[in-house]
Amino acid sequence: MTAAQYGNTDVVQYLVTQCRANVNAVNAGGYTAIRFAAEHGHKVIQRFLTRFLIVHQADDLETVTVRPVPSDATVNKAPSWFIHPSEISLVSFVETGNIGGEYKAKWLDADAAVKLFVPDASSHVTFEHEVHFWHRLRHPM
Repeated sequence: MTAAQYGNTDVVQYLVTQCRANVNAVNAGGYTAIRFAAEHGHKVIQRFLTRFLIVHQADDLETVTVRPVPSDATVNKAPSWFIHPSEISLVSFVETGNIGGEYKAKWLDADAAVKLFVPDASSHVTFEHEVHFWHRLRHPM
C-alpha cells in the first residue's frame, strides 16, 4: 500500500506480479492500495491494480451472523436500478482510457459491461454523468 500511495510503480508491479501481493488487502483505516493510488493521483498504478482486483462472491460454506435490527432503525433500500453483485459474473478486464477500467461480464446469462469506479477528487462529476448516460441506454427497469 505504501508503494501505491507514493507512486512507486515498479515496486507495485513487482509486489503484485512476483510476490503475489493481495490487491484487495485493506488496512486498519479501510484503505486499499488502489484507493491510496486514486487519492494521490497515481493513475498508472490504479489501472495496473484494477486488473488484479478480485470480486468476492460468497459461497455456501461461509457463515453469516444474523442479528435483529432495532425497530427504530433506518433501512436503506436499494434504488430500482441497483444490480446485486451476486447476479454478475466478471469475464475479462478491458483496458480503457478512463480511471477505473471496465470488465466484460455476464448478468443473468446476458452479455454486459461493468464499469469500475475508482474515486478521486475530479471523478465524481464524470461518474454521475456516466451513470446517467448508461442508465438511459438499455437498462431493465
